[in-house]
Amino acid sequence: MHAGDGMAKLKSTIAAALDVRPGDGWPLALLLLHSFFYGISLVFIETPANTLFLAKFSVKSLSYVYILTAVVSTLLGVGYSRLEARLRPARLLLLTLAFLSAATAVR
Repeated sequence: MHAGDGMAKLKSTIAAALDVRPGDGWPLALLLLHSFFYGISLVFIETPANTLFLAKFSVKSLSYVYILTAVVSTLLGVGYSRLEARLRPARLLLLTLAFLSAATAVR
């Protein structure tokens, strides 16, 4: 067996397991690359954020912040899914960008 044959077999096995259809490979690769870099950026954001938080507040309040973050994230997700069912994608994208811009601008 050729090394190239083994790689092709592995590739087709993974594609079958993940139900990757013809034409989906390139968009899937881009999404995986995006997720990889997003994960790396989270490490570089969360580490200094937690450090700065602990420099100003006590360790006891960190658990409350995590719980509050989970609750707020869940509520935002529910609200977003309801908007998604009611709005056109272009309108939803515009509202999402406006919300994120406003959230970034508010201190």
